[in-house]
Amino acid sequence: MKDSCVVVVEDDPLQRSDAVAMLDAAGLAVADFETADEALAFIESRSGGVSAVLTDVQVPGQLDGFDLAVRISISWPKTLVLVTSGLDRPDSLLIPSVAFLPKPWLALDVLTALQNAADAR
Repeated sequence: MKDSCVVVVEDDPLQRSDAVAMLDAAGLAVADFETADEALAFIESRSGGVSAVLTDVQVPGQLDGFDLAVRISISWPKTLVLVTSGLDRPDSLLIPSVAFLPKPWLALDVLTALQNAADAR
């Protein structure tokens, strides 16, 4: 995933900055957003040209992390999607191409989950 753009969607500024710093340290280009609506607009402006999306479930705006995951999976099936939450894995997350990562996570957890999702394709 070197030189790929990863989108981070997280409304908690500290968690978002941690995720951005971790992905940046791994050599990845990162775009970060507080809402799924902002992230979707960015992804659409790039015609889906992002390699992966890390999104929290509960974010403000019209779309939540699930909505974003579904839209990305349908419109850009090659984009890796990693949904994260402090809640248990929701039963509503039944999209096979979307991975789930419980919070709290460590940087290695995110990188491993993204790599595993990439390897599974």
